[in-house]
Amino acid sequence: MLHRHLFWKIGHKPTLGGSQIFRVVKVLKIPKLTKDRVLKRLRWFMVCVILVDTVNTLLGQPPGYAENPEAAQEFNKFMKIFVGWGAWPFVATSLLYVIGWFLLVSVLPRKVAYASMFAVVLGHYFGASTWMVYHWGFGVQASVIYGAVIALGFVWCGLPQPLKMIETEADQNE
Repeated sequence: MLHRHLFWKIGHKPTLGGSQIFRVVKVLKIPKLTKDRVLKRLRWFMVCVILVDTVNTLLGQPPGYAENPEAAQEFNKFMKIFVGWGAWPFVATSLLYVIGWFLLVSVLPRKVAYASMFAVVLGHYFGASTWMVYHWGFGVQASVIYGAVIALGFVWCGLPQPLKMIETEADQNE
């Protein structure tokens, strides 16, 4: 009530007083980061998969790319826009992209976060594996091996840490 009193004393109408600002702030709550330990580990795995795709994209550019970024080679038409700006702008936008996904999966509801993370990993798996198969010429086996590495990463990061084995009396007598 003090803020209304101050507004009226100064001679202004309280168009957006303190309590109204607090109401707006209450509606726009800052989302809390996840406390899910598995999700926290998988976020970093997602970042690694995105970076593998980004590095392949940069290394796969033609020799004259630094002088002529418009000659960029990228199959994804949306990403070709950013690659066409040049290497450093592409790295900067990729960094923002990584930070954005990292934060987004940190605040989304648990199931939506897992689904989003899995979709991002699959998309970047496809991007990196196409570079490995078609540009680097490693063949389909590179795509299969990279898929196995990603599967192992999901299992390694996604499963809870093992607890120490508890010995029972039967185990001690053997």
